[in-house]
Amino acid sequence: MLARLVSVACLWHLLASNGAVGEVVTSSQSAPAPLRMVYYVNPNTGSDSPRGDTWIPPVQSPTIPFRTIGAALTSAREFRSARPHSSGVTIRAAAGTYPPLVLGPRDSGAPNGSEVRIEGEPGAVITGGVTLPAGEFQTLLPTDPIASRIPQASHASTRWINISGLVSMESSGASTVSGALSISCSTAGALTLATWPSNGSWADVGTPVGASGFVYPQDAPLPTNPRNLWLTGFFVFDWFDSRIPVTSVVPSNRTLFASTTAATYVNKNGHFNADARFRFLNMPEFMDRSGMFWLDGETGLLYVNFDSAGVSDCTVTAASTALNISGASDISISGFTIESAQDRVVYISSSSRVSLDNCTVQYGLTGVEVSGGMQVTVSSVVARFFGSTAITINGGARDTLAPGLHVVTNCTIHDYGRVQRCYRPGIKILGVENSASNNEIFNAPHQGILVGGNNHRIAYNVFHDLLLDSFDSGAIYKSDRDWTARGLVMDSNFFYNLGSTLPSDRCNPHTSCCRHAIYMDATEHEFTATRNLFIQPPQLQSSVCNFGVFDNGGRNNLVSQNLCVGYPNCVRINDYNLHSTPEFSFQMVRNFGPYHYRSPPYSTRYPSLALLDANVSLPLMGNCSVREPCGAAPWHDEVSKNVIINGTVEVAQDVVPLAAHFNMTENVNVSMSDAGFVSTNPSVDNCWGLRADSQVFKLIPGFQQIRLDLVGPPNFRIAYAARCVTQSRQPVQAVDDKGSL
Repeated sequence: MLARLVSVACLWHLLASNGAVGEVVTSSQSAPAPLRMVYYVNPNTGSDSPRGDTWIPPVQSPTIPFRTIGAALTSAREFRSARPHSSGVTIRAAAGTYPPLVLGPRDSGAPNGSEVRIEGEPGAVITGGVTLPAGEFQTLLPTDPIASRIPQASHASTRWINISGLVSMESSGASTVSGALSISCSTAGALTLATWPSNGSWADVGTPVGASGFVYPQDAPLPTNPRNLWLTGFFVFDWFDSRIPVTSVVPSNRTLFASTTAATYVNKNGHFNADARFRFLNMPEFMDRSGMFWLDGETGLLYVNFDSAGVSDCTVTAASTALNISGASDISISGFTIESAQDRVVYISSSSRVSLDNCTVQYGLTGVEVSGGMQVTVSSVVARFFGSTAITINGGARDTLAPGLHVVTNCTIHDYGRVQRCYRPGIKILGVENSASNNEIFNAPHQGILVGGNNHRIAYNVFHDLLLDSFDSGAIYKSDRDWTARGLVMDSNFFYNLGSTLPSDRCNPHTSCCRHAIYMDATEHEFTATRNLFIQPPQLQSSVCNFGVFDNGGRNNLVSQNLCVGYPNCVRINDYNLHSTPEFSFQMVRNFGPYHYRSPPYSTRYPSLALLDANVSLPLMGNCSVREPCGAAPWHDEVSKNVIINGTVEVAQDVVPLAAHFNMTENVNVSMSDAGFVSTNPSVDNCWGLRADSQVFKLIPGFQQIRLDLVGPPNFRIAYAARCVTQSRQPVQAVDDKGSL
């Protein structure tokens, strides 16, 4: 920042009435600008001690800093309360560890240069965790009571430490299996709860025994005492995982019984399903690999199987949140590592014009949650290693369609859903008019982005190595079951290597065994999918039920100018609502409740909603209309100008008679050689740009291919530019706020 230092005499004259002394800077521009106070913080050399009978902060400079960010904020509040219109505030935090930080309305800045900026220097960490020093870990001895239960091969690398005074032991079992209790170490990174099988594979449920038991695999190393032993798995559907406690084990016939009363989707037809996928959790017998931990809920002893790098400092989550911003505005947080919380690592609620920029957020149940407020931006953040969802943004009002305008952009998001595996996405977008752009989302068991609400935009993101443990889902998934939830725009996203690690023969027979890039489920309406690139991995290209876009019975949707490679059926228009149950139909109509689709703003924003009143002219479930709940057929979808390498567009048989109500034109099927890719081997180098002389531009005049050089966060774009020959750069045709080309 270009700045000049106000003279010391002037500074004291300016601030003496408040007793808060800091470095005051102004803009070097000739135009008047607000003063900006700069406070320095150093947790190792600073001091927050009071002076005399009144609290007076130390003189501020890089050499005389505060010790905590909270003390600097207190001084800033006092300064700003005396001069509410005169100054912005910058707090510069040196490298070191800081306790959880809470900001509220009194910490708010103001627009136009008077915001509050909290800047972390490299190595600055805000943590909700407690450090477990390497020197306090004890060697596991053969005489230790637990030693006989830990695999012999792991004895030399296993250490223990007592954490009973740091976390609650009362719910330790539930906390560990939910992901709330997270352990990370400087050498081993994020630890994994002791699991069997430990190699990433799944065991199979054996013969059911009664309503709550089954025969477990012969090689499972189960103890006779199942205290704190849990199951996690896909017991009925491969799109929903459950965690349930084991109540008893009978080793003589390898039978276990579990408490299924409070679990969802565990039993079908009154018993466990044979061959369903599951794993055991939370027993010392499972610690056969480095990077695993087990917490003894009775003694409070934490056991860690360290990796080959040796014993190191570790951190255990203790506080519920590391950074909490509530009811504040005009604040920016940048440069920090923020980590280790039992609930949300970062929680921003009812706040406006707040930014979280250039931070690493890691280790906790969830990463960043934005709830309410307006214009919160999460940018250039690395979000990783969460038991559940990485980032949630929820803003705007569905009754008025007032926008939230929250943004997640240029972020790298990975290794989330590590414990709670399904419907815990990389980004969850709820409310009205929020967006996710230029993010890279990868290495997770289920979805990349889960969407609900109206008018969101998802653009220029990269999705890969997702759906790794699940079926019948999509990298982008939306299922509001509400005809008024509309207006999603998905433009210029790159999808590849989805569902690549789990073979289709592991799919539960109660589940659709398909995995899609974009899955608009259960009658989603007025969505737009344009200029996206779908690449299916070679091992899945024989599957006819994986789709680039799966439109499960919606209306007024646009799928255009996408490029599909490896999908025999790139797009499917399905007949979901023609075969939906009466209960589903009543639910759809009931969800109209607070949203009057015949009146503004819905009637003006979505004129097509009025067409629901004409449903009697279409094939429906029985003689009914929207006034008498029933299914509504797909109608007025446009699937046009898509390029499909060795594939086609598929329409469900029951939807074919409605062909007159669809626009299905100019979709072309070409071979790899005729497509004319810049790369001679795009399947290897992942460079999928089309040459300027590609046949595609002749077959579809005006075809707008995805700009791969603009996709993803900066690190992804830099790697693409270094790896790939510059592609043909066709002019980018804008998509307006209604998602229209």
